[in-house]
Amino acid sequence: MNIILEANEHTLVNVEEFLQKAGLGTEGLGESGAAVLYIENEQSEIQGTLAMEKHGNKGLLRSLAITQQILPEDVLTLFKTMFLTAQKMSVHTLFLTSNRQESLPFFEMLSFELSGIDEDIEEFEHFEQLSTVDNYYILKKFL
Repeated sequence: MNIILEANEHTLVNVEEFLQKAGLGTEGLGESGAAVLYIENEQSEIQGTLAMEKHGNKGLLRSLAITQQILPEDVLTLFKTMFLTAQKMSVHTLFLTSNRQESLPFFEMLSFELSGIDEDIEEFEHFEQLSTVDNYYILKKFL
């Protein structure tokens, strides 16, 4: 059985290693005001991650990585847990970006809507890194 945990100063290094193996950047991960969740299996192996960069009452989801062994319901629970975490942190608006069109129906099922670039998302450091990627989609959700 998998469990969802919030990374702390002791477990963040393991999350960073997992993300690096998945080819994702870790810059700014775990900085003040950020939330980092991960899914761990019974053998204490990380199976998935999702992080949020916070700026005021807005959050940008990032660092979504999952193994092939993860079940769809675990991914759904990971997102729902992040939504609750964001609400506890007084986040009212969540953004995410994706360069995979095939992932849009999943995000729309979670009540994200396609959005254009606006000044709210430009405030995030992680978005500056993503803006160099071609053909990406910006999605927004109100909590």
